[in-house]
Amino acid sequence: EGIFSLDTLPERLTVVGGGPVGCELAQAFARLGSSVTLVAPRLLPGHEPEASDDLAAALRADGVALVAARAAAVEARAGGGHALTCSDGSVVEGTALLSAVGRVPVTEGLGLSALGVELSAAT
Repeated sequence: EGIFSLDTLPERLTVVGGGPVGCELAQAFARLGSSVTLVAPRLLPGHEPEASDDLAAALRADGVALVAARAAAVEARAGGGHALTCSDGSVVEGTALLSAVGRVPVTEGLGLSALGVELSAAT
C-alpha cells in the first residue's frame, strides 16, 4: 500500500530515510496530526551539515521525533503496527511505516555502452 492511498491518517508514522522525500512527508504528516518519528543517520545527506541541522530544528518544531540511526530490523506486531529496531539499539513503534531510502538506477543490461553512454558512480 502506498502512502498516498491511505484512507485514514496514521496514528503513529515511522519514516525511514532522511532525504528530501522522507523529510517532506514526515513534516506533512506531523502537521496533519500524526505522531511521526523519522529514522536516519543524517538529514539531507550530500548537503551541507548546516542544512541538516536547520532542517532538524524545523522538523522538531513541527513535532517530528528524530532518531539519528539506521533502521536495522522491523517486526510486525500482533494486532497491527510494527516495531523498528535501530542501529543504536532504540526501538520505534508505529502503526504505519514509510520507507523513503532513495532509489538506485538499474542500468545493467540496457546496452548503454554500445550507444556510447558513459556511466559514473552517480548514474
